[in-house]
Amino acid sequence: MDKNMNEKEERRMNDPSANVLMLVGNATKYLEDLHKQGVESAKDRLEAAVIASQRERASESERINSLRLVDVQAVATANDRAIKQAEVLATQVAASAEALRILVAQTASTIANQLAEVTNQLISRIAALEKAQYEGVGRSGNIDALPAAVQAIKEALAESKGKQGISIQLIMAIAVAFVGIAVFIIETIIRSGAVK
Repeated sequence: MDKNMNEKEERRMNDPSANVLMLVGNATKYLEDLHKQGVESAKDRLEAAVIASQRERASESERINSLRLVDVQAVATANDRAIKQAEVLATQVAASAEALRILVAQTASTIANQLAEVTNQLISRIAALEKAQYEGVGRSGNIDALPAAVQAIKEALAESKGKQGISIQLIMAIAVAFVGIAVFIIETIIRSGAVK
């Protein structure tokens, strides 16, 4: 029994055996190596993800910057076109205004001449009528001279009314043209103020 006891004691003292210790050591080393590889793999994947993310951010920034550049260029082009259109329009408005000014001046001159002519005719006919009345032609028996003078005045008035009708229509057309140009200029100023 002593021998049995000694063997048991010896086993207990030698437990775990060198073989078990070697297996446990190998397993521990394997697990440590496996753990290191896992950490390195995770680190490599994280670095790759960071690099990919940086590349994506850089490309997205470039894309957005190129879109902004296109938008800025489009706005600049539109602004340049609006300025050129405003310059052309200003030139056209100035030319139209000058042409209308000349037309109004000519019309005013024509109307003044017509009015002077009609006034001179009326004055001469009224003078003839007054002379006829003064001389007493109507009382002395020549009664036909007075109705003839009245008829001459009526004809002069009818003639002047016809001339005034044409002149009034022309003046109305000129006034409408001026109003149209004024509205056009105001709209252009408002639009150019909105563009800026």
